Formats: sequence, structure tokens, C-alpha cells
Amino acid sequence: MKTKSFTSQQVGEWLASFYQFNTKDEYQNKLQAVRCMFDAEGDPDFWEEACKAAKAKLEASEREQKVVALDPMMKQFHDLKEKHPDALLLFRRGDFYESYEDDAEKCAKTLGITLTMSNKDRKKMAGFPCHAIDTYLPKLVRAGYRIAICDQMEAPKATVKRGITELVTPAVVNQ
Repeated sequence: MKTKSFTSQQVGEWLASFYQFNTKDEYQNKLQAVRCMFDAEGDPDFWEEACKAAKAKLEASEREQKVVALDPMMKQFHDLKEKHPDALLLFRRGDFYESYEDDAEKCAKTLGITLTMSNKDRKKMAGFPCHAIDTYLPKLVRAGYRIAICDQMEAPKATVKRGITELVTPAVVNQ
């Protein structure tokens, strides 16, 4: 058996970097090439150890990104979303109601509005002016969504306190 020039940990980190900077197809192709290279060396445990190291590296990186990337406003969003995971959260920001991440995709598709990404942290977002709430809210409710309206609870400043002021469900609207 040939002596390896890389440890399974090094190969795992290499695989993790492939995943982070390539499309899924590119990643699968590179993964297969690396696996063939190391399988040829005749050590089946090496590949398994490398994959475990890659998974651990990716999981650690994801945890780091979630903790570091949240600014105070997005922390508020996530905290409120945890309390109402089944509701589509309309988050008041100045003169707009905005939605983020999966909620943004649902809003954009249902309302026919633009889905965009923030420049800073590449989060999906969609929104509409507050004065249009009477137009957009019924469309979301008719689509079957439970809506949590989150308003600013104090005058605007660096970090504004926000809270859920209304929960709207199809059952409430139909009554």
C-alpha cells in the first residue's frame, strides 16, 4: 500500500471547501474524482474518515455563519419566527413590510412581487409599502397562509423594538 501524502482531516477540509464554492453538480463530480483517487490507494476507512471530517467542517461553518451573520434586526426576525414558525412573518421596517428567507419566497410568488437578496448578507427578501397592506394581506390569507404582522413598537432608532401586533388566519378573515 502506498503512503498517503494527505490526512483524512485535510481531505475532509478540502471536500468541505469544494462544497462551499461550487454548484451541487460540480461538487458531486469533484467528490467522485477524489473518491476514485483515494479508493485506488486501497484504504476504505480513509474515505469514510475524510467524509466525516468534511461533514463536521461544513456543520461548524454553518453554525458560525448563523451566529456571526445575524444583525440585531435579523435576530429579532428569527426570534419572532421561532415563536410563530407556522406563520408567514410580515416584518415592519420603516414604511415597508418585509419578509425574509422562506417567507420572502412565499410572498413573492403569491403576491407577484420581486424576490431579491440583500447585498450585505445575501438573505432573500421581498416587501411592499405599508399603505398597501389592505391589498396584499387578503391575497396571502386567501392563499391559505397564517400571517404574523410584526410592527415597530417604538420610534425609529438604531435598533427598534418590534413585536407581533396581529395574527391573521383564513379562519379569522372568513368569520
